[in-house]
Formats: sequence, structure tokens, C-alpha cells
Amino acid sequence: MISDELCRVPIEYLWVGLELQEDIYNYNGEVLLVPKGKVITEPRLASLFKFEGGNKYITTPRAMYDLIMDKNNIPEDMRKLMLQTQKGYEALNHGVDEIMAEAKKYGKVSSEPVAKSVAKIPALLEGAGMQIIFSCIDLPRPMGEELQRHCLNVALLNGLMAECLDLPDQEARDLITVGMLHDIGKTKIPGDKYSNRGVLSKREEEMARIHCLYTAEMLTEDFDTEVKMAAYYHHERIDGSGYPEGLKGDKIPLYARITAISDTYDNLMYVRTGEKPKPLFDVMAELAAMEGKELDEELTMLFLNDIKSQYLGKTVRMSDGVTGNVVYIPPNDLGRPVVKIGTVIKQTDEEWKCREVLLED
Repeated sequence: MISDELCRVPIEYLWVGLELQEDIYNYNGEVLLVPKGKVITEPRLASLFKFEGGNKYITTPRAMYDLIMDKNNIPEDMRKLMLQTQKGYEALNHGVDEIMAEAKKYGKVSSEPVAKSVAKIPALLEGAGMQIIFSCIDLPRPMGEELQRHCLNVALLNGLMAECLDLPDQEARDLITVGMLHDIGKTKIPGDKYSNRGVLSKREEEMARIHCLYTAEMLTEDFDTEVKMAAYYHHERIDGSGYPEGLKGDKIPLYARITAISDTYDNLMYVRTGEKPKPLFDVMAELAAMEGKELDEELTMLFLNDIKSQYLGKTVRMSDGVTGNVVYIPPNDLGRPVVKIGTVIKQTDEEWKCREVLLED
């Protein structure tokens, strides 16, 4: 039994650099893990996860609990990690992990477990809000979870696009399903044989093309044809430069054109653990540069306009450490928003950038 004087906290809520003002015990309060006065380090945090195994909780007196949970003490990255758990992103991530495990084990994916995860996404989108969703997407991805988080992120982005397009419920679910399964074929490629980023070698490009075919083959007959075709064609490009068949323009299925945008955005935002995230507005500018060339112009504009509307007025931390508010995002220069700091209004440039958008209560 947990003592009435102890409160339970998920281990992931702790952060490196946190100085303990009270003792930390195991999940049921019976074993002292770290005494007060110590500082949480990366090795110590890793040891806590290893010691607790599947429980992933510690307990601590109320005063320490309050300090951990006080948003004013929590580093921005930690706040985002906490929101992953609170808003349901992490639970969905576990669901996608199970889908990946099925794909790896059987070489097939059935619709039932996918439908269960897909059904949870509309409520997450409605309850969390767009900024929270984008914060979850922007977080570094632990080794071994890159593919499942990418698929979940593309599913979420497809869900946002379904809302923008006001698609009927079934069509929205189909579009989310495409996002969740678009790269499932990569589970048939042994190891990490090619990267999502940068220029691919000839061999890597061949493997990239193969994963589209694998994806189509792995989806069982109970998936709609539109879902299978969209997953197969999501690497086609409007100008015909894509694969697997070099389709152009409207010959590319609608769901595939939408998924291409979501897929590209998430790959641009992709951050490995230990790396610094790319500034949001830089990614928006890169995406805008692909309009009408690689990506569908109208759909990309819709996607970017929705992001712009969400981030106007938001608080940002600049490259020099000061904070301000976004007052204008030039439609033809998305990478250089105008920021107000105190009474000064100034447009960003190559030297003075928005490094991150801060979460709001």
C-alpha cells in the first residue's frame, strides 16, 4: 500500500537536473530509490526506469510532488512529454506499436486493431487541440520508435486535414487509416536500411520503392481499396518525380496526395533523441516551397493556412532567449514571422529566429 503521505508520479515526469527536496521511493512506497539532496541525472533516470520495470511510477512526499507538477518548474520539453501522457498520445503510440509488432510477426495487418486505434484519434484531436498535437509530433523520438511514431503522427496530421476538408466520418477514418499504415511495409525491410531524411543512395532508393509495394501486399482484404491505393501511392509527386509509378497531378488519389503532405511535414520535423528540433516556421517555409511541384498546391496551402491560424498570437522563444508573440506570418515568407517583444515589433531573419513555440495553459 502507498502511504497516505506519498503521492505517485510517472517516472517520465522527472527531468535531468531536477534537485530532490524529498526522498523518492518505488511505486508502492516500500523501497527508497533516491534520497533527497540528490540531482536527477541521465544514468539515474535510466536506472529508475530499469528498476521499476513495467510499473514506471515512483512515489514521493506531497511537497516534492507539488514541485514536480508545478508548470513553472518544468522544462518546456518535459511539459510536452507530460502532455503526451495526459492527452492520450502515448496510449495511442502503444496501440500503433502493437500493430507494428503484428506486421513484423505475421507479415500482414488486419483491420480490427487498426480500427480500434483510428477510432480514438478524432477524440484526441478534439480534446487536445492543434498546438498540443504539433507539440507531440515535434518531440524527439526514442531509438526503436521512429517508425511507429511517424505512422501515428501522419495519422494525426491526416485527421487534421480531414477536419479542414470537412470530410464525412467514414472518409475521415479512411484517411486516418492511410496515415497509420502508409509505411507499414518498412517492417519487412531488415534493420534500418535507409533513412527518412537526406539524399538516398541507389540501393536505399530501391528499398524505398519496395516498401510501398510491401505495404499494399500486407493490408488484408478487409481494408477498402481506396486505403490500399493511397498507401501504395503516397510517394507519388504532382510533377511526376515520385514513385512507384511516376503519376502526375490528379491521377494521384486524393488520400495519397494528402498523406504526402503529412508524411513530408513529419519527416521535416523528425528529431532523434539528443538533437535539436528544427524551427516550426522553417519547416513551413520548406513545405511551401514544394507547393505545385512535389505537393498538391491547393491542399498544401490549406494545410499551411490552418497552421498559420493556430500560431498567430502564440508565445515563442527566440534564438537569443527572449520571448515574444507572433503578430503576423507573411504568406509569401512563412519562415520569417513578425514578432512583438514588449513594444518592439520586428520581423525575424536568418540570425534572429523563433526557436520554439511555447505551450499555453
